[in-house]
Amino acid sequence: EYGEAWGEMSQGSFLDRPTGKILRIKQIIAYDGNSIASEGIDANFFEILNYAAFALIQISEARH
Repeated sequence: EYGEAWGEMSQGSFLDRPTGKILRIKQIIAYDGNSIASEGIDANFFEILNYAAFALIQISEARH
């Protein structure tokens, strides 16, 4: 799904994307777990984990 695009993302993007996901989670919770435009709370948490992993990989590669 992400392809290689994450390798070119800035560190700021690795903060912006999860922040958007957190806002979506809050919105889903506010609507009692119902979501029309999102995959659901669990999918958003997985996205946050993915972006965290991508950021850690990018940091590790920059050190070497």
